[in-house]
Amino acid sequence: MTKSNETEELFTLGWKGKSIHPMQPVIKTETGQARFQRNEAVRMLRDESQKRGYGLNELWPDMDKVPNSEDHKQHFAQLIGYSVDGYSTLSYHNHGIARRAARLSEKLLDATLAKQAAAENERIMNKLRNSDE
Repeated sequence: MTKSNETEELFTLGWKGKSIHPMQPVIKTETGQARFQRNEAVRMLRDESQKRGYGLNELWPDMDKVPNSEDHKQHFAQLIGYSVDGYSTLSYHNHGIARRAARLSEKLLDATLAKQAAAENERIMNKLRNSDE
């Protein structure tokens, strides 16, 4: 397979198979919501474009002219910090990334619950120690 055919195959596989873009990390916000970690520069560009009347509704028809537009759209959603739950409802989301993000989200929640339980146990133990004195 030649180099150009490999690249063409990668782009062909992009939307139907594995994404041609890396997945953004999943983070937990202060409110406990799992979101893709946003890229501040991309978010700023999106916000500034919206202020000038060129939001996502205006961008998407133009994006449809770009090869693999669905894959670019789903990656853009991650870059602007979409919530994990919201991402999975997008018509153009990548199913593999949605599943992986959901698993990471669950791990973040489990880790948070474990930390909260440990803190509560420590509080109870301190209370018991102080009552013995």
